[in-house]
Amino acid sequence: MDSGGSKTLCWIAAADGTLLAQQAGIGTANIHDEEIVRGILKPILQAALDEASLHSEQLCAVNACLGGLNESTLQKALQSFLPAARVQVIRESSGEAIFAGAPFWGFDIALMAGTGVVAVGINLEKGLKRACGGWGYLMHDLGGGFAIGQHALQTIAECIDFQQPATSILPALAKIRPFELPLKNCQFLDKAPSEMSYEERFTLKNAIKSVIPQLDRRTIASLFPMVCDCARQKDAAAIKILEHAADILVKVTNALASDLQLKAPKITPIGGIFKAGEVVALPYQMALKKVLPDAELVFNDFTQIYGSVLLALQLAGLSLSATQVAKLRRS
Repeated sequence: MDSGGSKTLCWIAAADGTLLAQQAGIGTANIHDEEIVRGILKPILQAALDEASLHSEQLCAVNACLGGLNESTLQKALQSFLPAARVQVIRESSGEAIFAGAPFWGFDIALMAGTGVVAVGINLEKGLKRACGGWGYLMHDLGGGFAIGQHALQTIAECIDFQQPATSILPALAKIRPFELPLKNCQFLDKAPSEMSYEERFTLKNAIKSVIPQLDRRTIASLFPMVCDCARQKDAAAIKILEHAADILVKVTNALASDLQLKAPKITPIGGIFKAGEVVALPYQMALKKVLPDAELVFNDFTQIYGSVLLALQLAGLSLSATQVAKLRRS
C-alpha cells in the first residue's frame, strides 16, 4: 500500500511478482482516528481482494508506505482487517521503498512531490542512504501541492488587498468547490482588483474568507491543477508560483545530492506534481541545470507503490530478483 495526503493505492502481488490487483481510494495520512482510517481502508482492501479472488487470510505480508505521522493508527487498522498477515507501516521519508527500488530502476535520487515533498537517495558505491525534506505542511512542505495551493490563495489575498493587476487564478477559483457558491454572487470577477471599488473588493474578500472553515490540507492541495491550468494560459502569477515551487524542489534535490556525495546524480521525479507535465518539469529542469549541470533526469515508471510491493515481498521472506521486478512491471 501507499497512502498519502490525497490518495491510497493498494496492490496485491504474488510471490513471483505477478500483479493480481490494483485499487485506489482516498488518503489516510495524518488521520489519527482509527475508526475513520478503517472506514477508508475497508472498501479499498475488499475491492483488491475481490479483484485478486482471494480471502484476507491468504495474504501473508502487508507493507504500507505512509506520507503522514499516524503510523500506529494505520498499523492497528490494517492488523484488524488482516490478523493473519505480517504488517509493517513505514514513513515515506524513511526512504525504504526507494532504497528497495533504486537498484532495479537505475536511479540515485527519487524526488517525491505530491501533497508534500521528500527526496530520498542512495549512493551504492559508498553505502550512503540519505533523505531531505518530509517535514510536513506545518513546518516545510514547500514545492508540494499543498504549498502551491496555499501560495495561490496568498496571491489572491495580496491581489485583492494590494489592488494588484488581474490574474486568471481569481476567476478560476470561483469555479472550484468550496469557493464556487460563495463567489457566485460576485458579478465583478471579470475586473482586475485594481479596477474594483473598495466595496467590491471588501465583498469579494468576505466571500473568500467565509470558506476558510472548510479548508484543510487536502482541499488546499486540490487547487494545484487550477494553478497549472492558469500557467498554461500564460498567467504571470501562476507561472511565478510554479517557478517558486521548482526552485524549492531543486534546493531539496541539491541538498540531498550533496549529502550523498553525488555530483552527477540520476534523478527520478515522482508524484502528482510532476504528472502535470512540462508546466512543472520545465522550470524544474532549468533551475536544476544551474546547480547540478551534470545531473540526469530519469523518467520511468517507478512510483512509491512499486517499492512498497518489493518491501512486502521481503517481509514475506522472499529475496528480490530482476525476474520478479520485470513481472511486476509488465503486469
